[in-house]
Amino acid sequence: MSVLDDLLNPQNSGAIRQIVQQTGLADADARRALQHLSPALSRGIQRNIGAEGGLEGLLRALQTGNHGRYLDDPSQLGNAVDDGNGILGHIFGSKDVSRGVANQVSQQTGIGADLIKRCCR
Repeated sequence: MSVLDDLLNPQNSGAIRQIVQQTGLADADARRALQHLSPALSRGIQRNIGAEGGLEGLLRALQTGNHGRYLDDPSQLGNAVDDGNGILGHIFGSKDVSRGVANQVSQQTGIGADLIKRCCR
């Protein structure tokens, strides 16, 4: 099971519930946004794997940040802005790419780019 499958699993809907509370999106829209974000996140991780030192840098950031606490306790996601932005910086390589992903997902889903940005950090 992938992390996305785990997040979207109805038995483990804490992360979705937290996204809904923070963004005001409907549950179905939050799930749809995550489903559309998943391919871009996957491509970003693949880019990291292929770049010299990229994977090591991403893993180091994930390991040193105690990020597992967000999966263990999704209510903490509201405090994850800096951590989320840092991890997205590693995955996408720049804020411009991250913004571009948010805009693309916005066009695909009809959900505002500002809400998409709030979902994925």
